[in-house]
Amino acid sequence: MVTHRYHRIDSYGMQNKSDDDDAIPKEFLMNVPYECEVIMTNVSPFSTDFNLLYQIPIGSMPMKQTKYMKSVPLSLSSYSTKKLSFQFYFPTAGQHGHYPSNVSIGETVTARG
Repeated sequence: MVTHRYHRIDSYGMQNKSDDDDAIPKEFLMNVPYECEVIMTNVSPFSTDFNLLYQIPIGSMPMKQTKYMKSVPLSLSSYSTKKLSFQFYFPTAGQHGHYPSNVSIGETVTARG
């Protein structure tokens, strides 16, 4: 199972962060830094090795050491959760999409964010 959760990482976002925040904001503001948390949960009784493919939203710029797109080999023990995060901002206004993160085992996509 894969879920995305977004939040601002500037001083305004940190001061107003709450557990009730929407997982996806109604809008992303220009020149405001955001973080996307990719939360992966293994709901099976078996340990699982997999690859996570994620990318920043279209039209955004990466921050810190984030790449535009990255594939990461990971493993999860049974009934456990792991979180990976990346940072980005939008330098210009516009209507942009975001492809969901993909979890694949071998050559088969088994979950999407």
